Amino acid sequence: MLKTAASVPSLRHNSGQVKPGDVGRIMARKPKDVWVVRLAVGSYLLDGKFFSPLDSDNGDDGGPQAQDE
Repeated sequence: MLKTAASVPSLRHNSGQVKPGDVGRIMARKPKDVWVVRLAVGSYLLDGKFFSPLDSDNGDDGGPQAQDE
């Protein structure tokens, strides 16, 4: 189950839309090591233990990126 980052969060069953190795962008930090991560299929609230930061090699704006695991 994934929790959406909408103004009224809801639980969604992950039917293979978010996979280990998907790359997203950290949008905000919430209390208790929970992060808002923007993925290709939407924004979700993820615990910090489920992703790791990546180095930005493509020369974009240098903003933080995250990998969903």
